[in-house]
Amino acid sequence: MKIANIGASTKEAQHLTRISTAEVAKQLGETRQAVYYTRRNTSASIHKVQKLAEIFQMSVDTFIELGEMDA
Repeated sequence: MKIANIGASTKEAQHLTRISTAEVAKQLGETRQAVYYTRRNTSASIHKVQKLAEIFQMSVDTFIELGEMDA
């Protein structure tokens, strides 16, 4: 069984796309600290997940798969 980890997905997407934390924060309308908080957590609202996938120009499924771990 796979477990989604939105924080890990966010970190990996940033690594792959080279989008800075400041840019992610700007596009989300949040502070950099809020993005760092998201990166440390395993879950987020579906709205935030959709927005993050959009920022990284990925489908929601692809974005989530970046942070999947075996349970």
